[in-house]
Amino acid sequence: MAVMCQFCKPPQALEATKGCADCRSNFCNECFKLYHPWGTPRAQHEHILPTHSFRPK
Repeated sequence: MAVMCQFCKPPQALEATKGCADCRSNFCNECFKLYHPWGTPRAQHEHILPTHSFRPK
């Protein structure tokens, strides 16, 4: 079962390419860039593979 981006607007939702362990969310490439811009604290978040179940930190 594919993991979908949690920030794309339906019906255009794309398959997630990255997960963020800190945000506990899955992103496509475009949404990831939008929510984790360079030079911001979010850019330092831990990137992981997309997942249906995030591990507790």
